[in-house]
Amino acid sequence: MADPKLDLEWERAIAAPRAKVWRAWREPDIFKTWWSPKPWTTELLAFELRSGGPFRIRTRGPDGTSMEYEGLYPEVVPAERIVMTSALMEGWRPSSAPHAQTSIITLSDEGAGTRFRLIGIGVSHLEDATGDDFADLIDRRAAEAEHAVDKLREKFGKDAVVKGLALDEE
Repeated sequence: MADPKLDLEWERAIAAPRAKVWRAWREPDIFKTWWSPKPWTTELLAFELRSGGPFRIRTRGPDGTSMEYEGLYPEVVPAERIVMTSALMEGWRPSSAPHAQTSIITLSDEGAGTRFRLIGIGVSHLEDATGDDFADLIDRRAAEAEHAVDKLREKFGKDAVVKGLALDEE
């Protein structure tokens, strides 16, 4: 489903049961601890993790700089799948976001742990907004995802997340 020329695909094995990983997504107090890289903080202005529910996430840097990401969860299957998009707003209204994107997160059992997969659809057009080429953008997005993994390791232990084999293949 992912197009490597247009989309980011990222996968990891997490050495924690799927219920715990799901909890890190669904519970606002836990979500806020890993969403933003330190020293940035996360504020949830809207957070209804359900199909059709809105989200509005504000991150704030130590210098007061803030960014917001808002949209809709078109699909949520508890402990299995989250689709979030900035292309739609609450009430299924089109967003006015100039660079909308969609993320598909899937969780599945893998041994005693969880297989975490993220597909970022439509991120290639963001190069226009950042001035970076798509390869640089993918590297930056991967670094942001690695930050989230570091937060999960802090929560569940240093061996909680291991690199997915598919990412090592050329």
